[in-house]
Amino acid sequence: MGIINDPCGIVPPMAIPDFTLEDQACQPWRLGSHLDAGVLLVFLRGDW
Repeated sequence: MGIINDPCGIVPPMAIPDFTLEDQACQPWRLGSHLDAGVLLVFLRGDW
């Protein structure tokens, strides 16, 4: 079993860069603030 070549350049177990997004209440949500817990990121394509 080999490593899958990811077109984004992220190869497990490579860490992703820290970033900040707004949550449902328009409050900032920073990835680096939640690394003490398990984090699952799901990115959905589409127009909401």
